Amino acid sequence: MRSFWLLTGATAISNAGNTFLYLAVPWALVSTTGSSLLAVLSLAAQTLPFLAAPFLGAVIDRHDRRFLFAAAEITQGCCVALIPLLLAMNAIGAVFAVLFVTGLAKVITEVVGSYALIPALVPKERLDRACGAFNSIQLVARFAGPALAGLTIAAVGPGWALAIDAATFLCTSLTALVLPRLRAGGRRQPLGAMLREGARFFRERPNLRRLTLALALYNLGAGGLEPTLLSLGANHWNWSATALGVLVSAGAVAAAAGAWLSRAVPGRHRRITLWFGVMAAGSLGLLFGAPVAVTIGFCVLSLGEGGVNAATMAYRQHEIPTDLAGRVNTVIRMFVTGAIPASALLLGLTANLVSSGWLFLPVALPALLGLAVWTSRRKEGAVKNVLLVNSNSRAPARMLQDRKDIRLSVISMPGHLDHYDEGTDVEVVDSIQDLTQVRLAALRIRRRNPFDHVVAPAEWSLQAGGYLRSLFGLPGPDYAVVNAFSNKLVMKQRLRAAGLPVARFLLVDQFTDAIAAGAELGWPVFLKRTHGGGATDMFVLTDAAEVTALAADERTARLRVSPYPMLAEELLDIEAEFHCDGVVAGGAVRF
Repeated sequence: MRSFWLLTGATAISNAGNTFLYLAVPWALVSTTGSSLLAVLSLAAQTLPFLAAPFLGAVIDRHDRRFLFAAAEITQGCCVALIPLLLAMNAIGAVFAVLFVTGLAKVITEVVGSYALIPALVPKERLDRACGAFNSIQLVARFAGPALAGLTIAAVGPGWALAIDAATFLCTSLTALVLPRLRAGGRRQPLGAMLREGARFFRERPNLRRLTLALALYNLGAGGLEPTLLSLGANHWNWSATALGVLVSAGAVAAAAGAWLSRAVPGRHRRITLWFGVMAAGSLGLLFGAPVAVTIGFCVLSLGEGGVNAATMAYRQHEIPTDLAGRVNTVIRMFVTGAIPASALLLGLTANLVSSGWLFLPVALPALLGLAVWTSRRKEGAVKNVLLVNSNSRAPARMLQDRKDIRLSVISMPGHLDHYDEGTDVEVVDSIQDLTQVRLAALRIRRRNPFDHVVAPAEWSLQAGGYLRSLFGLPGPDYAVVNAFSNKLVMKQRLRAAGLPVARFLLVDQFTDAIAAGAELGWPVFLKRTHGGGATDMFVLTDAAEVTALAADERTARLRVSPYPMLAEELLDIEAEFHCDGVVAGGAVRF
């Protein structure tokens, strides 16, 4: 966890420095040009790159994430250091170009830091706690940053404030260099193919789509809340600058508390639902209109926002494979962040309703809609009780958990339990190839969830799936059928009986029996288990001497102690290999 805390501390320093940029550039533009419009547009220039986020996501997934993080931080530092010089030259267009590049680099650092570096640095079982701590510390940094930025600008001017910000980026980039190297996973693909793969993953995950829509709706309402509150307090409530500062600080403290407390709620779905509810409750408090009620509502809403940010960050880290983290998270970020600018427009449309309290209706309605979207369940008929027998196949596990018409139970093995959400009914066995253990686990599950279907997607789980269907009389391929296409001995016997040519073979009971098999079939022979997958524990044996030498060799140990028989085959000169995944006749899947 040392590397995680280093990253968290360095990112907090960088986030505190970012507030210098957000305050110093508009200040400097107003001082230099006298244009408030340019000051506002400078903030837009930094958020506009989020619309290009999916393309940056493909870049993230193609390269070493640590290097990208460091390079993006250095890029931001160099850009910020250039701004005072460009302002002095009155090169306003160049300032906006530099701000845009800074925004592009910021997209990379935010996505890589939150969704690639943290999952790689933190054990999976501690991710929820780590996300709460990370978000809480970043919120504290953002709370302290404006005060430091204001003091710095007042004391030495915006130029020095930007220089300090540039130095914070350098600090973060140097920290990144001491982190472990994190190369991108998966296959190297063309950019277009990578983008399609990321979009397809997002499209096929209804929970991620609902979460994205819910967060985008919330930001559509609350994204512009803070500046609206400041304007309201100054122009209608006649609050002092100190009172406005206390209001913003109270919201920041509440958000940090929410992030810290986020993991206290068990279950990731339940946790997100609770914090969405807290945000909705806070938004309703705003509708009372009185200053005290609005302040309380704002603090409650901020508490929920901090909690939901930490909860959804951990949720996405668990749900999205590491090699797709860049592409999928940037798609999500594009929608969620893209809703923020529209929030100011919505709140502007109700600005004349201050006295009635309906000013904050554009905040409350989207917050309630976001809660409704996240908690909605699509009706898909009767719920099916499904037992999944699985080892390392993550995709089927995720798809079944995302189906709202399925009540899922699982038999799995140690080392693969992170595939399943908290609260999933899971029985753990030493090996899913041990049919006795699988049978006993299935009996325990049936006492609390009498399943009607068995799914066995992994090659290693086929036998167990067929065995359980035969044992409980359930639909689907029974043990006899499954054994015929997973037991290589029976498979060859069936093919040969049907008149299809197969390599000559012999059943072998122990490793040294391969000598007799070689004498009968002719050397060399191919030796393997009758059951297995992944092309493991297979040997080409050239003569009896090699069999004798390997009979005590560590390389053949797993094959020799395997709980399955062995099969010796004549070695064939293969010209082409074909794989049959099923039988389709007349447009219908027959097998």
